[in-house]
Parts: sequence; structure tokens; C-alpha cells
Amino acid sequence: YAYMLVGEHARARSRFVAALDLSPTRSATWLNLGQTYAELGRQDAALDAVLKGYRYSTRKASVRSALQRAATQPHFSPAWRDTAGAALSRIEAGA
Repeated sequence: YAYMLVGEHARARSRFVAALDLSPTRSATWLNLGQTYAELGRQDAALDAVLKGYRYSTRKASVRSALQRAATQPHFSPAWRDTAGAALSRIEAGA
């Protein structure tokens, strides 16, 4: 997570993938991986990871709320805002 925060997205991606090997249904890790993929310009992988994170979440309302903030607040990167918005659209459509 710290690598993601400081912009070392390739390193963050490898750590998130390794963490998911140990705990493949951990929602927060999938969501963080989704944001990392968005920052790496891998939009399809980002959307897939975010939707998996949502499916595994036991607090779906909180995830939707976080995605809504990410989609609309300007301090998030355009790539992450786009991914969060696309994920919300898919969730609302029943994905």
C-alpha cells in the first residue's frame, strides 16, 4: 500500500498480487490493486480488480461510497476517477 501511495505502482502491483496469492478473497487488496492498475494505464485490469473487490466485500455500501468519492473528487488521478466511475456504473447495472 505504501508503494502505491508514493507512486511506485509497478512495485505495488507485484506486492498486491503476492498478497492475493495468500488471501485471494481480501476485498481491500483487490480494490488497491485496481487503483494501482489504473495508475499503470491498465484500465481493463483495473476495472476487473475493482469489481472483484466489490464482490468479495462484506461492506458493499462502504465500497460504493469510496468509489463515488474516488470518481468525483479532483485530488484523485484522472485514471482512478475514470476507473471508479466505470466500476460504479457496472455495479449499478448489476455487474
